[in-house]
Amino acid sequence: MSIKSIIVLGAFLLTMIHPACAQEVPENITDPKGVFEKGYIQVTGLSEQGQTQVKALRVAQLAAQRALLETLQGLQLQGKTTIKKGMLESDEIRTSVEGYLKGAVKCGEVFHADKGYAEVCMRVPLRGPGGIYEMFMPLIQNKMLWAEQPAKARFTAKAMTEIQPHASFAPASCPGTGMVYDGLIIDVRKFGFKPALANRVLNAKNELVFGPARIAGTVLIERGCGAFTTDLNKAKAMLAQWGSACPLVLTPTDIDQETDVRLSEEDAAALLAHDEQSALLAQAKVVYLLK
Repeated sequence: MSIKSIIVLGAFLLTMIHPACAQEVPENITDPKGVFEKGYIQVTGLSEQGQTQVKALRVAQLAAQRALLETLQGLQLQGKTTIKKGMLESDEIRTSVEGYLKGAVKCGEVFHADKGYAEVCMRVPLRGPGGIYEMFMPLIQNKMLWAEQPAKARFTAKAMTEIQPHASFAPASCPGTGMVYDGLIIDVRKFGFKPALANRVLNAKNELVFGPARIAGTVLIERGCGAFTTDLNKAKAMLAQWGSACPLVLTPTDIDQETDVRLSEEDAAALLAHDEQSALLAQAKVVYLLK
């Protein structure tokens, strides 16, 4: 065997002995907008140089856990209330968050043997079993996030043809009068809107049209209070995956406390009328279109 072949074989065997060296650490997802779009928080912890592999990986994991907590604390709960503020004001929220972070999973790790330091990636999901929505669901459903819960807007029984929304545009997939909309895209691109764990839709009377109180518990865990994207076609694709063939696109009249959108009385009434037929709100078939 030539000297060159021995060197190549030796390098290969080293990667087999230290499998962490062969892994790549994924990118960080820490910006709130990116977190809500992607559906998870993802961070990388870094150790100091000059350490053994075991110690470096342990220190990097602890650094990643601290970064997860910092990112999670910066997310909006509702309105201008962040999770950090909620932790300061509620022992229940603080205990839930601290316990939840212990269940974070690794999404990659690497040990740099030449300099003796490690990187560890950790991730926590927003939605699904073990996600952030599941952790906060009791607080959201028990209405502990609001000093005052708005009254639910009532459905007005009128013929579907009498109540039609002033949509940004009618979807081409469901032309004709008397159609039933089975999904909702809320275009907030011209507003200072922020994604939150509990975004809500209000009418002109400040009555609740859509929010956690209108979503089935299992759906809230799986979908949260809706999805978020900056692309209209992607918004339609998300709704299609949830069984929506005829989504309605609406633009709010304004935004309340950064996270709640307010619809005109006509649009709100139309939305509730179509929801009466398709139950789109209880299934959280809602996507917010961000700028």
